[in-house]
Amino acid sequence: MEVDVASCEWSVGSVGDDPIHSSNLPMEVDVATGEIPGRPARTDASMSDDVVRRPPKPRRRWIWVGVGLASAMLLLTSTARFVSMHAAAGGSTLPEDLESLPYVEHLPLALLHLVGGLVFTALGPLQLSTRVRARWPRWHRWSGRVFVACALAIGVSGVVMNEVFPNAVGGMLRYTGAHLFGVAMIVALVLGTVAILRKRVTQHRAWMVRAYAIGLGVGTQRLIIIPLFLWFGGVDDLTVGLGMWGGWLVTLLGAELVIRGSRRPKPVAVPALG
Repeated sequence: MEVDVASCEWSVGSVGDDPIHSSNLPMEVDVATGEIPGRPARTDASMSDDVVRRPPKPRRRWIWVGVGLASAMLLLTSTARFVSMHAAAGGSTLPEDLESLPYVEHLPLALLHLVGGLVFTALGPLQLSTRVRARWPRWHRWSGRVFVACALAIGVSGVVMNEVFPNAVGGMLRYTGAHLFGVAMIVALVLGTVAILRKRVTQHRAWMVRAYAIGLGVGTQRLIIIPLFLWFGGVDDLTVGLGMWGGWLVTLLGAELVIRGSRRPKPVAVPALG
């Protein structure tokens, strides 16, 4: 079989009444330009009109910056708490170390909360990363089990500590907030686990993002309260309580923006016919 390369002549099945697609008319394509003689040349502008282009992805860099800052603050303050607990156990009378005495008196509970929080903080960004999930799905599943266990540990221990630690700074605002968001975190973890067991991946991810945001909110609180403490030389119960609520609410707002952004339909570039 010989084919005329210069004209690239062939016939195609009839498609409606379009003369270009008629089986009775051969199509000749200019191999130099890729155009069909007798048909208007297509410009880049006209081609762009026939294509539904994927919109640019929303920039989420600021969200990851916030996650990094809150995570770093959690790691630093948790490490400082460990050092203060060790000093308080050794008989230190410094005010900052005396604040850690309740942790020493309830050492197993405090260690469960602090160690679980450190693992939770370290694993959280990796669990949220779509690149990590896609490249290492098995690692994502197994580390996810550890993440959920640590998150449940800090949620339950946080609620208990809120009851047994006397005279905690923050007053009633702190007390009600710690209970409300602690229980909300546990509920989100349970719903997220149930969702993945039922193969509902989108719901699973949404609930896990919310649970992570509540835990990370503690770091956001410290980003709010510590600068105020340094600026004014101290803070009262009202400021601490409002700072704690603000940290949780701001982080949850960011979580909802991430969830809504991930649920938006993503148009795919489709060339127009004709």
